[in-house]
Amino acid sequence: MIMYYKESQRLLYAFGQNAYGELGTGDVIERNEPVIARLSSDLQIVQVAAGNELTLILTDENDVYICGFFDTGPNSGLGIKKITELSGQKVSRIFVNNGCEHVVALTSLGKLWVFGYNTRGQLGLGNNSNISSPTKLEFLARKVVRTVGTSYYHTLIACEELETYACGRNDSGQLGLGASGDVLTPSLVENLNGHMVISIGCGQHHSILATAAGQVFACGKNENGQLGVIPHQTIVKKPLKVEGIEARQVACGYYHTLAIGNDKKVYAWGKNDSGQLGLGDRGRILLPTPIEKLENVLQVACGCYHSLVLTSIGLYAFGRNNHGQLGIKSNQNQIYPMLVIDLVTLRLTNRRKIIDKYNK
Repeated sequence: MIMYYKESQRLLYAFGQNAYGELGTGDVIERNEPVIARLSSDLQIVQVAAGNELTLILTDENDVYICGFFDTGPNSGLGIKKITELSGQKVSRIFVNNGCEHVVALTSLGKLWVFGYNTRGQLGLGNNSNISSPTKLEFLARKVVRTVGTSYYHTLIACEELETYACGRNDSGQLGLGASGDVLTPSLVENLNGHMVISIGCGQHHSILATAAGQVFACGKNENGQLGVIPHQTIVKKPLKVEGIEARQVACGYYHTLAIGNDKKVYAWGKNDSGQLGLGDRGRILLPTPIEKLENVLQVACGCYHSLVLTSIGLYAFGRNNHGQLGIKSNQNQIYPMLVIDLVTLRLTNRRKIIDKYNK
């Protein structure tokens, strides 16, 4: 999903799979080109985040709306519905990512509210029971959270205190704790103590983190090179520094990684069977490799097997496209970055506000 700002009006454009109404169009018709979601015109959108067949929308009044499939609570079904339990909590950012069926909401005071699937303890509540209503994460109540990374079964949380915590599935070391086994409450990632983590990407079995100093750290499964570490290892249980790159934002698909370098180029590595690295082939890449055709990159996002890159020119998409999730009026996979033409023709008054992705 993307947002288009036109003067005081903010329109929400969506494309891709729509099996449960996750595009917010009021139907279940799949789209392979951007269409306008059916959203009240008086809502001023500040963020959109998409997970596995569900979409979250945050407004300037700190209200959170949901659409799509979410069978742990009353918000399932067609249409865009307000999550009333979060009203008054001053939510400033929401986190839900590729394949993800749990949601983390961050407030302006740095506190967390969580809900959704929790079968591996990814909510950090000390159990593995699914939660239908937003619940405050009391374990970190005394911390000030800066940012969060989520994936299907695990969660990473970076705090202003220069500490990073992790919970959920950990069979491949994706929590960075040095051991295996699910973790039901947030546990301190000791290797990252003292680092101000500003961006976190979580894949199916791996995690990537970028710091304010530009360092990139990686842990978890690495069978497709998605960690980008030297020497190549199949499993990394404690975060290792990714050499040869300084980055300010990272994003992960199931088995691939993108990062915006300090040189404003986008770097890609990992699995590439659908062309999700945008390098013109389908071979896996073990180390961060620049996508030469993309410059002045502002933001990156990953679906499970596709990627979106926002540049000063416009929005580019590549990778798997079986549900039209690239928004290019076809359902053909793309191994090169494709400009989403319909977006270029729009008068984007603030390109940095094109937030997140439609992810599936």
